[in-house]
Amino acid sequence: HNDNHTKNLSSSLSKSMKCITHHWVKIELLAVKRQHWKKQIGTLLLGGALYQASHKTNSKHSRIHNKCILHVAGGMQNIPAMRLYNKFGFMLSPDGLFQKPNK
Repeated sequence: HNDNHTKNLSSSLSKSMKCITHHWVKIELLAVKRQHWKKQIGTLLLGGALYQASHKTNSKHSRIHNKCILHVAGGMQNIPAMRLYNKFGFMLSPDGLFQKPNK
């Protein structure tokens, strides 16, 4: 009986994890070396990542694009990153994160 319970729990957890991973897109780091700044590389990278995230689908859910949150490494001192995020419609929230309003 205990083995069946463990198998059922494991199966349920596995299904839940698949569902969770299909609802989140995490980009750990997006950076451009200083010598390549002002060449629109950051715009291409962030635009491509947001496009991929907004068109990600799975069998149970349609497009996943409910909420985007960005953290600026270097905080308010990282003016180039803040400008890039603003270009894509993100706004600075009171907690210091950039958030894109739901459409």
